[in-house]
Amino acid sequence: VKQSYVANTLAKLEKGETVKPTKTEPFGCLLMPGEAPPKSDKINYAEHVAPILNKHCVECHRPGEVAPFSLTGYENAKKWAPMIVDATSKRQMPPWKAVHGYGEFLDENRLSETQIAILSLWNAQKAPRGNAKKEPATPAFSGEWTLGQPDMVLSPNKPYEIDAVGSDDYRNFVLPLNNKETLWVTGMDVKPGNKKVVHHVIGFIDSSQQGKQRAEREDDGKEGYSSFGGVGFLPYGSLGGWAPGLRPRKSSDDIAFEVPPNSSIVMQVHYHKNGKPESDKTQLGLYLSKGTPKQALQLRWL
Repeated sequence: VKQSYVANTLAKLEKGETVKPTKTEPFGCLLMPGEAPPKSDKINYAEHVAPILNKHCVECHRPGEVAPFSLTGYENAKKWAPMIVDATSKRQMPPWKAVHGYGEFLDENRLSETQIAILSLWNAQKAPRGNAKKEPATPAFSGEWTLGQPDMVLSPNKPYEIDAVGSDDYRNFVLPLNNKETLWVTGMDVKPGNKKVVHHVIGFIDSSQQGKQRAEREDDGKEGYSSFGGVGFLPYGSLGGWAPGLRPRKSSDDIAFEVPPNSSIVMQVHYHKNGKPESDKTQLGLYLSKGTPKQALQLRWL
C-alpha cells in the first residue's frame, strides 16, 4: 500500500468522511468500526507505537525470549521499524493464523487495520519518538513460567546432543510421572532449553509404558528415541503442544486431562538444525487440578 494513500485515508477518516476502494489505488486501510485513528501527522512512538508493541510483540521480542531481536524501548523499535512494517503488513506478525470473522478465540493476537496503518506511517515519517515522558512502561513478565510455577516440572535425565547438519530431528523423551493415583492436568507449559533449535514440542500421555520399552529397544546412546509424526505407538492421549509465540492457558478445575496411574509423558521435541552442534534439555511443566473434575478433556488431531 502506498504511504501517501494510507496518509490520505487516515486524513479523510479524521474528518469523518467515508472511504471507499478506488480503481486506481490499492485499498489497504479499511478500519475496524469504533476505532478513532490519531492525526496522521502526530503519530509517534510514545503515544501510538509503544502501546501496540507492548501489547502484541514484546512478550516474544525481548531479551532471552524466542524472537530473534528485541522490540523493547524506542531505540530497538526504531532500528527495526522497516521490518515491523513488512511483517505486520503481510500479517506474518503477530503469528496468528485464524482469519478474522471465522469464529471467536481466546487470546487472539492480531493487529487491526488501524494499528497496521499507524506502524506504516510511523516508519514513513522516520520513526519519531514524541514525548518520552508519555512512553508506557515495558510490561513486566514475572518468573520463568508464564502461568507461574508448575505443580510438576519434567525434563530428560541429561542434555540431548543435536548434530550440526542433516534432516530435522524429531526426538521423543520418556518422562516418568511415578504417579500412584490418577492425575488431572489443567495446563501444560514448555521451557525450551535451547531456543536456537527447538522448533516445537508436543506432550503425549503414555499409560502403557510403550515409550519406555521403545527407548530401551532403540537405545543409541542418547536420551530418548527418534520417530517422525507420532511417537511410534498409539498413546493414551495428548496434553497439546508448544511453539514460539504460544501463550499457555489453564482450564478450570471442573475440566482437565486425565492421566492414569503409573503413566509417563512422552515429550516429542522437533529440532531444526542450524549448521553447528547444539545441546538441549527442554523442560515441561504441568499444572494439576486440586480436586476431581466433572469432565475429562481430550484432544483430537486434524
